[in-house]
Amino acid sequence: MITHKLPKALLNNLSRRGSAYMMALIFIIVFSVLAVSFAATFNSNMLKSDNYRRATEARMAAESGMSFAVGLMKDMQSEGSWSGTPDMLPLLYNHLAANLNGTANLTPNTVTLDNSASLVSVPAIDLDEDSSFSFVIQKVDGETLQLTVTGSANGLTRQLGMSFDVHEDKNILSYAVASRPRMIMRGNAQINGEICSTWVRTDVAGPFDIDFGSAGYVDGDIKTVLSEDEFLDQGGMDSIETEVQEQLGYDAPPISDYTTEDFDTSDILSWMESNNNKNTLPSTSDTQWEQFPEKATGTWFERPQYENETLDWTYIPENTHAHFKGCTFTGVTYIETNGTSKSTGNNIVFEDCTFEGPIVTNVPQSFQWKYNSLYFKGNTEFRPNQISQHLDGSTILAPNFNVNIGDFNKEGESSDSKITGILVGGIVDIRDNAVIEGTILSMANLDNISSGIQYYGTNLGYWEGDFEESGGSVPMSANITITPNPDSVLPLGIRKKYTISPNIGTYVEIK
Repeated sequence: MITHKLPKALLNNLSRRGSAYMMALIFIIVFSVLAVSFAATFNSNMLKSDNYRRATEARMAAESGMSFAVGLMKDMQSEGSWSGTPDMLPLLYNHLAANLNGTANLTPNTVTLDNSASLVSVPAIDLDEDSSFSFVIQKVDGETLQLTVTGSANGLTRQLGMSFDVHEDKNILSYAVASRPRMIMRGNAQINGEICSTWVRTDVAGPFDIDFGSAGYVDGDIKTVLSEDEFLDQGGMDSIETEVQEQLGYDAPPISDYTTEDFDTSDILSWMESNNNKNTLPSTSDTQWEQFPEKATGTWFERPQYENETLDWTYIPENTHAHFKGCTFTGVTYIETNGTSKSTGNNIVFEDCTFEGPIVTNVPQSFQWKYNSLYFKGNTEFRPNQISQHLDGSTILAPNFNVNIGDFNKEGESSDSKITGILVGGIVDIRDNAVIEGTILSMANLDNISSGIQYYGTNLGYWEGDFEESGGSVPMSANITITPNPDSVLPLGIRKKYTISPNIGTYVEIK
């Protein structure tokens, strides 16, 4: 048998080729595995990226819904309540339904309120073809509502939540002066806060007539419900001194738009009666005929005269028209009126009197300034500490009365008055030195008055005689300071309105 041996070099070459083939095969396998792995990782990353994108879009949709809901809810205000906090959720449902139902955003769907009146649902509102948001508001208790917003994008959802607090709306107390009539400001009136007028009778006069003395100013916005075009078209700038024109704010909400429906002081009178504190003003044979106002065109009143008396928890019947001189009033002084005529109204004069309790009137249904009037002439002293013990939050509560503090004409010595809390009248006139730590609210509706309407208005520092002498264009020297106290309270007799506000500290991502 013959055997053949391969050359050693050839054997080495074949061995090397086999190793190369094996290495190549191993590399192919490794690269294949890596390729598959890379592909799987790439697909996973792509999926994660898509999920993140959709989650981000869902979160953005939820944030859009949160902003949308907050914007709608913060404008909601209850109609008012005489006792206790109203159930805000049905009121919120009505507010949202009025603003959303029938709109392109929601149609054909609608806002719903569940049978137990504990949950309001707003169905999905599309942001684009791939994303939308919806939200629900649930009543937690009488003081708290919970908003939950769901944002959706391509099948993924995100939820955000925030609570809303229910509270008494006391925004009126943040104003120094809030007036439905126009405002006239003269002299050294120093207003440390915003003022607002809802006057719209631009056919006869602008909402403001401001001509300060050397020390007068308004430290805050001067707000009108008119638009800028409406204000400028009626020449509103012509009656406002240049120094304050830049402070004008247009399209303001009607913060001072209180009506006679928002006042009822009968509970105060009942409170006086139940505590045996209703002392009817005694009659007197001392009467004098006097004119109001004190000029030739004034109306004559036969006034009972009371001088240097101390009157405690006094009830003044209608058609009394008394004149008090140097008297001191303690407790609540309640002034009755049952109409808007001379025989049913009450035109009262307080001259050089001291008040250790608040003055409260019944509520005439319309403004008749001659027949329902409180005239504080001479030196009037209001003692805030004693007043607040009886009716905290108000010194004078006289809805639809003409309230005059200071003489109609600048004669003799100036008076000094200090008033705390909200001062309510139909029109409030302050013609002499006064310090007011609170808010002036003039709530008379003058829309239907045609005669002399251009001269009516909330008046700070303007005397009647000025108009006759110089058209009312000369600043007078009265020193009037008004500083609002937003932390004060609304007194009994004003119907409380309620609103809701977001509690930013409760903002949370639910999922």
